[in-house]
Amino acid sequence: MANKYQNLSSDELRARMMSGSFFPEPSESDFNVTSATPVIAILHYGVDERHTSARKQLNRWLVQWNCADVKDIVMRLTSEREQHHESALWELYLNSLFIHLGFSVIHEPLSLNTFGNEKAASPDFLIEKDGALLLVEAVTISRTPKETDKKIWTDILDYLQKQRRADFWIGINPTTSTTSPPRKTEILAQINSYLDSCDSIIDSGDEQWTLDYFPICVDGWEFELRAQRISEGTTFDSFVGMWGNLDTGVITDTSDLRSQIMFKRSKYGKELPHNFVIAVLENSFMGGIDDFHRFGALFGEAQVHFHDDGSVTNGRKANGIWNNGKIDTRLSGLLLLAGMRFGADELPLPEFWINPYMNDSLQNLFPFTFWRADGDSYSKTLGLKSWNPLS
Repeated sequence: MANKYQNLSSDELRARMMSGSFFPEPSESDFNVTSATPVIAILHYGVDERHTSARKQLNRWLVQWNCADVKDIVMRLTSEREQHHESALWELYLNSLFIHLGFSVIHEPLSLNTFGNEKAASPDFLIEKDGALLLVEAVTISRTPKETDKKIWTDILDYLQKQRRADFWIGINPTTSTTSPPRKTEILAQINSYLDSCDSIIDSGDEQWTLDYFPICVDGWEFELRAQRISEGTTFDSFVGMWGNLDTGVITDTSDLRSQIMFKRSKYGKELPHNFVIAVLENSFMGGIDDFHRFGALFGEAQVHFHDDGSVTNGRKANGIWNNGKIDTRLSGLLLLAGMRFGADELPLPEFWINPYMNDSLQNLFPFTFWRADGDSYSKTLGLKSWNPLS
């Protein structure tokens, strides 16, 4: 399936993209989607309402993709390798979002010699609105579990997703694995035992809705379980609402984000002709919970100083992008999105983190939440959190 479009010319691919039905509605109705199904297969054959919505969104985004070379985006988008597919999806998302916000968009402007720059490498976009010009580089941060463990883990997830409870949905994250699959029935038994005990806690008057992490150990595998009470009148079509992968036992969000930013920033040197923004789709373990890892990557990881007089002060290491002892304006800001549930009616918007050494003019370009640092204090200005990609 990944090579289906390989022999088509750029003109043939563009014609199909511009038709608005690059991904037509499938005729099959018995396609079985599991957690191991490649996204591209779901786009071709999935028949659920969310799959139909995803196709509509993606078909529109492909119509809006006005780039000289369409073959690259198509081959990545239709790849069964999740990382290739995800990077293409992120670029299509950003392109459509910029158009939605009223920007004009040029793709790979420097490689097109737009500014007389002879460098082969180019940021992905040049966007312009109200006289302001920004170069934007898109990057995704992904993790790939070991294939053997991934197969076992997705098999466990498929089993759990078939279960149902009317009172709770759960989040589950594997922290330790072995090469042998654990007993799925025993995992479920321990989950239900825990949820039954949660029932008694809530019945006794405890108003806690999201319960603390609870460990489960089965046949050498270890999991962290969290449960959330389903409020009255609410239904969930899935027993497992959140899950991690086998790499999330060691959380490396801070270093992952910092290293990707530094790599992309150094890729273009110091000679870019306009303000430079990196747009990151994080897929982080901590994403959506808090911004702790972002502060660590940008302003230095938190540390505690114990003094001889017994006092304690909090501070940050000088290992952040913007607090390493140097005034660096090569990177104007960051668009950071923790994750994206493709196919939803409303998609999340990124947050804009502005370089503290830059002026304030950039913050007016985007209507969504932005962060600004001033010395040791940080200000967050709330803005739009979601948008309708079909509006």
